[in-house]
Amino acid sequence: MQPLHFFNPMDVDLCHEIIMVLVEKVQPDFSLDEYTELYINSLLESITDFVVLESNKTSLSGQTAHKIVYNNRLEGEIGQFSMDVGLISAEIWTIKNGNVYTIKLDVQGTKYSDYAPLLQKII
Repeated sequence: MQPLHFFNPMDVDLCHEIIMVLVEKVQPDFSLDEYTELYINSLLESITDFVVLESNKTSLSGQTAHKIVYNNRLEGEIGQFSMDVGLISAEIWTIKNGNVYTIKLDVQGTKYSDYAPLLQKII
């Protein structure tokens, strides 16, 4: 299943703020703690300069959930432009009936405080 992306159409810089809603199938007996450990380890292995800013249990739609906020980098080329942008990513996930439901926010680090309240309203 493809993630559902929301972009800010008023943003004119190269790095757009993104909110994604994702659904991923897992084994029905997969626990939130197991998924959280595996997922955070995969972030550690795949993201350069990965630094956890916040990681804790919370709730999402009445279900026990996990939230993580971390530093991230967006590096690469877009046409003739070279990018190296510091991001802050915030993710919250829960597991229900063999599905992991995740809401993810990616923003430039300097804009996180502008968008964090929006994520809080969504959850």
